[in-house]
Amino acid sequence: MNKPKFKHQHVEPTRIVNPSIDHNGRSSWSSIQSPAGYPVRAECQVRSHLPGLIIFVHGVNSQGEWYKSAEEALCSGLNIRLGRKGTRDELRSLDSGENEKEDASSGGTAREGSIPNSPVIRFYWGYRAPDGQELAYRIPLRNLAGDDFHAYSRLQQQHIVSGQMKGAGPFYWGGGPFQNGCNALPMMWSTRGFSKWAWLGPFPISTQAINTAIERQLQASPPRTYYAYAAKRLADLIDRIRTSHRCDTVTVISHSQGTMVALAAAAISPPDALILMNSPYALDDKVTDTMTSGNARATVQARQKTFINIVKKIGQHATRLQDHPDKPLFTGASKDENGLICGWKPEATSTHPGEGGKTIPERDNHGRTYVYFSPHDRVMGMSALQSIGWQGLPNNDQARPILEQCKGLLFQRMLARNTPCGVAPNPTTPYGTLPDMVPTTENPQGNPFWDGNEKVLGVANLWTVPPRGQTVNINAEEVPAPIRPDELSSFDMPKNTETETEGEKGVGWGQSIPDKTGKLVPNDPEFKYFASIYEPEFYVEDSSLRARLDAGPNHHRPPKRLETREEMLARIKRYHAEPTDHSSLPGHAEFMKRVVAYDLPIGHCDAGSDLEFMQQLRQQADWTWSDPYMKTGQYDVPPMPAEIEPETVQDIVDERAQNRRRYGH
Repeated sequence: MNKPKFKHQHVEPTRIVNPSIDHNGRSSWSSIQSPAGYPVRAECQVRSHLPGLIIFVHGVNSQGEWYKSAEEALCSGLNIRLGRKGTRDELRSLDSGENEKEDASSGGTAREGSIPNSPVIRFYWGYRAPDGQELAYRIPLRNLAGDDFHAYSRLQQQHIVSGQMKGAGPFYWGGGPFQNGCNALPMMWSTRGFSKWAWLGPFPISTQAINTAIERQLQASPPRTYYAYAAKRLADLIDRIRTSHRCDTVTVISHSQGTMVALAAAAISPPDALILMNSPYALDDKVTDTMTSGNARATVQARQKTFINIVKKIGQHATRLQDHPDKPLFTGASKDENGLICGWKPEATSTHPGEGGKTIPERDNHGRTYVYFSPHDRVMGMSALQSIGWQGLPNNDQARPILEQCKGLLFQRMLARNTPCGVAPNPTTPYGTLPDMVPTTENPQGNPFWDGNEKVLGVANLWTVPPRGQTVNINAEEVPAPIRPDELSSFDMPKNTETETEGEKGVGWGQSIPDKTGKLVPNDPEFKYFASIYEPEFYVEDSSLRARLDAGPNHHRPPKRLETREEMLARIKRYHAEPTDHSSLPGHAEFMKRVVAYDLPIGHCDAGSDLEFMQQLRQQADWTWSDPYMKTGQYDVPPMPAEIEPETVQDIVDERAQNRRRYGH
């Protein structure tokens, strides 16, 4: 007798009844009675609901460029994890759903239902210039049609600012300008923005003068309170889901400065899990913080306490599934300890086949915060930042207590060249000495930590080189199909050292390369917005007769002049930008599919059965669609949550001064 394949078998014969699906995605079944002597039961196959809701949050200088590929990879990974691959309940991204509809309208066959079946909600945020203040800051601005504000003539700009040229705006920038980022949450409530001037002791110093990134010209920026407003919008989105469907699981996956928005939102209304990728959040105090913020900067203790507070607040949702034991979970299929197919459950009895004959147990990831970082991130690894998005929480006296206090709630993963990802936890994973840095017979010196470093003012390293013995606690669990070292052998992109060329075609920042069809595609579609605001700053040889005469016969060096705007545009257009490796985590399809998909909490999602409600959530998440701030340029700054410790260095200075006065010192 053949062993049963499924854990639950019907005793009497059944006939599968096809469901009727209404306009809102709800299913219903109808059947007729069978003879008493030959009972045939109607089998209503309940469709699996979404495994929870996943909110994407992008960073600065961004309109969610990584969303599409990340959503596709996550859906693919969740289909495998939940046994939905190849079934009618297969998850698919919103974009794939649109493509299917297009195929159907052109004579192709749409997949069943053509109903969106993605758990992802794409959150968008940024800075919108108030009407009449478009010229207040020299930062990139565009309208909804993609028109560049700074590409208008000076007269047209004045007409826009004065309100005479109606309908051109509003003008905004997704995520706000790059330089206005922050590494501590209280900065999001500051009425100050980035200043072009920092202080080296009593002396002012231009930040642009020490900036080595040609593609990032630093200019003064508006107050950062639009960050706090974005955090409140994200918290309101989570609250709306909770109010309508209190049992639903909500995860936030954030990247770069979006992690700061997500952390602040979690302090207001925590999701069930939070994933921080390439985060600028910093746990220590650096000289550059003093130079840019003075005594208004957050203390080390405040940074640490704030992080712990938020992780623990998210951790309060660790028992979400246990809190609703009578609510059935229909998310997919799995195998129990006997190899029988059963309903998916986030328990160790549900398993996945792993590498080398291993059996990888399922897990309940509710209440967790994940820190994903990369040692090759040239944005987060700058000496001025050294954030957790670059080094995680290393094994040192400063970070170790945080992991101890947040045990079972805070987990880490590292994606680095020649290093496996998703293998069994290792509390002393090498960080300062990556595998290819170890000397070998073929390479006696070993590779350097950075593929080329630069100097600031000829003295300090632009990118921090960690101690060779630095390690990090990678405590996230093993996944069924870890990423092998050989798959990451070329993970960090090297700088293009080819000779710069003139013209439209090339690999330069403002040039284009042909796609598969031969059509020229810009290397950076955003280049035009930056080119229009950049100012000449390089000095070139002046070969004009007037310059030579002014220099005189005794001047041995060629005279120089400031480059013209045309020369500047040609220079930055052909410039080979240093690869930042800053979006390599959300942009790594296999990482999202084989690792991140297994770190997500799987839970209820009643919201997913209400397509109208899902559409409303997606519209609310897109500030260009529904946000009053986009329409009016005005917003209310929410109060700073109590979980965010506001202590500054000035508070410590004042306290010490008060103690001296009190005790007569």
